[in-house]
Amino acid sequence: MEVSSHPAVTTRRIWQGAPHCAFTDLVFFEGRWLCCFRESDSHALGRLGVIRVLESTDGEDWQSAYVFTDPGYDLRDPHFSHPGDGRLMINFTGRTQVNGAYEDVLSFAAFTSDGVAWGASIPLQADGYWIWQIRWHEGFAYSWARKIVEGLPYGFFRSADGINWERLIAMEGGNETALTALPDGHLMAFRRRNDAEIGISSAPFLHWDWTPQGRYAGGPALLVLKDGRVLAGCRYHRSTLPREEKSYFALSLVDIDQRLLLPSIEFQGGQDCGYPGLVENGAEIWVSHYAGSKTESAIYLSRVPISTLEISSGT
Repeated sequence: MEVSSHPAVTTRRIWQGAPHCAFTDLVFFEGRWLCCFRESDSHALGRLGVIRVLESTDGEDWQSAYVFTDPGYDLRDPHFSHPGDGRLMINFTGRTQVNGAYEDVLSFAAFTSDGVAWGASIPLQADGYWIWQIRWHEGFAYSWARKIVEGLPYGFFRSADGINWERLIAMEGGNETALTALPDGHLMAFRRRNDAEIGISSAPFLHWDWTPQGRYAGGPALLVLKDGRVLAGCRYHRSTLPREEKSYFALSLVDIDQRLLLPSIEFQGGQDCGYPGLVENGAEIWVSHYAGSKTESAIYLSRVPISTLEISSGT
């Protein structure tokens, strides 16, 4: 089990139904908690992954509610989002395997009106880009996306319906990128790289100002708190430790003016961990995440009192 650096944080395992369970998201919708993640037998390759959705009314008792599968694709990296029409959207990406290597991607989405019955998976029209996380803002869906073929660009995309996407920006050097809308209407992005970056842009979001963080960060997530602060979650590396011990998951406050990550709550991680879902629930932040090795991991739910989110020295 992952153990937090703060005694007021509680963490419990909520699922381990496959050898490797990872890449989570969390939402409260229509009176129930939903947690989605990938199930397979390894972090990459191996058995084709499926997307499982758990449900709970109280955050204590969790049951499997739905499973997305595809016979030709390794499904991974699911995320929830709210289109603004009363439905909940889930998006995820399928990767094809040829002779033990990934060759192509196709992103998918599905919708539910009640959190119970999901519509069929719909392929996204995004020119082969991996639509990773989607955020809706003022009637449009936005996503930073990439192609897995080395050398092809990374781009910023927009969609009016979540299915048909247009590229607004093309650039290089991108990877998994979290998005959130700030109270002043700007969009903030948190981009995975060996030198991770925080980006800010104003409408129409064609120009971004990026600030390097001076450290690796993977599996990013962002949440704007009701008090106006921005919380980030990601996996960090301690460069001085061996690979099987170097990773750990942490929550960080974001200095919006300086666009810098300020470490707050750390969790023990090990070889494979993080990829959180973040939801503010009363006086707490509920955090879905995973921890384990590349071939054995489980899903956890942590309850973090908002009062514990203070700036620490970090590592």
